Amino acid sequence: MSATEDRLKQLINNHLDLGRDPDFDAPFNETGVSSVDAIAFFKEVSKEFNLQFTAAEFAKCPTLREVVNYIDSHGG
Repeated sequence: MSATEDRLKQLINNHLDLGRDPDFDAPFNETGVSSVDAIAFFKEVSKEFNLQFTAAEFAKCPTLREVVNYIDSHGG
């Protein structure tokens, strides 16, 4: 697991109640997280990685693996 995945997993465990370890390859919309919680979570991701992660960019990342790739490619 990469350092970015580790940090993202910690954020997930702290801010989302999945009840299990996150599956980085599963579609995010299948996690059972409400849209309100998802928006709040991605605000936390933006703060943690010092990014301007907008809703439009979030929509381009259907899985947590894509979120990791976005963070890594944008210097987070």
